[in-house]
Amino acid sequence: MGGDHPSALRLELWHGDLLVAVVSDAFVHQGTWFGGYRQVVTRAQGAQAARLCDYIAFDEQFHRRMDEGENPDPSQYDQFRDVLYSGRWRARCPDGSELAIPEGPGFGSGQVCWHHPEGPPSREKAAWEVWSRLTGRT
Repeated sequence: MGGDHPSALRLELWHGDLLVAVVSDAFVHQGTWFGGYRQVVTRAQGAQAARLCDYIAFDEQFHRRMDEGENPDPSQYDQFRDVLYSGRWRARCPDGSELAIPEGPGFGSGQVCWHHPEGPPSREKAAWEVWSRLTGRT
């Protein structure tokens, strides 16, 4: 599964009723979605939007620190438990379907990733089937 993938799959990343980011070049690998992102949510959209902006900035910085050889403490994510485990994350697909995102996505180096929700017979197979349907692969 995987290998070459088209670069045209575009998804929208939502948190509740807020469009957070547009995801480009989306693909799956071992049950995890990946892609580049362009943040569209802004602090001016209210308290929830500001909280999401804070989380994205924190996550980008956390990953940058790791890339620079630091070993930041993962417990720093505890301050964003309300964002990560809100149950409000989802990805909207080009065909109008939506994918629930069980745990908030990760942001780093202009990339975003999230785990596909569980599905039979496995998360990996379920994610691959959705990606194949959306890209016209069989």
